[in-house]
Amino acid sequence: MKFYKKRNQKSKNLVLTMSMKEFPSTVGIIANKYIKLYAESIDSDFAIMEDKDSIYDVVCYNKFQISELLNEYERVLFIDNDIFVKKNSPDIFKIVPPDKFGIVEEFHQFRKNPHYLRMKNRYLASWWLRHNINEKSNVKFVGNKYYNSGTMVVSRETNVFKHKPIILESQCIHENHLLNKRIAEYNIPTFHLPDSFNYMITRRMPKRLSAVMKYIKSDKNFFIHLIRYNDPKIIKEKMMNVERVLYGDEK
Repeated sequence: MKFYKKRNQKSKNLVLTMSMKEFPSTVGIIANKYIKLYAESIDSDFAIMEDKDSIYDVVCYNKFQISELLNEYERVLFIDNDIFVKKNSPDIFKIVPPDKFGIVEEFHQFRKNPHYLRMKNRYLASWWLRHNINEKSNVKFVGNKYYNSGTMVVSRETNVFKHKPIILESQCIHENHLLNKRIAEYNIPTFHLPDSFNYMITRRMPKRLSAVMKYIKSDKNFFIHLIRYNDPKIIKEKMMNVERVLYGDEK
């Protein structure tokens, strides 16, 4: 039985995350339980999509199963499992209008870093050329916007995932790129969530986890996205500190 047919539905809204082989599982073991606590705090159902639920060869494309979940739920909040949800996080379903696709604009978060913008644009350009993708399939950057799929609030009215990836796309395009492509192609109305709902901290910025802690401790940030923090040494030595800050007594 497919994943979306196995829900024991109690709420009209679902909080969904993914724990599969290509997603950072060590961080996820800790992060998932706080995503579940958040779901409970906003009276929403909670589900984890696992390897046995995969229907795509490329793991990240299983996010497109959200479309089927919207047959049962009015709205779905997807959270990557390397995101730590803090206990003071407000109800995101009350922030995003039902007729909008709630998502964080990634370029805005790095707007003070011109090197990042140049690097991102060069990377995307080389990606399209390398895979010989037709110009019409390119991501349309409206006002230099680029959305990150780490946090998404999807409704039936804004179901960008109903347009399934074709073989060429699933073989060649990162799901973030395809998401941006779909938003542009189908003119999906977006609601730009504050950065605090997908505050991205990469492995290279900053390098020391001690520097990351100030962002985690900040009352202004709710969803902390520890992108590619997969180093076992960092996990073993530091992740418990992150957990104590999130739900412990440490200030």
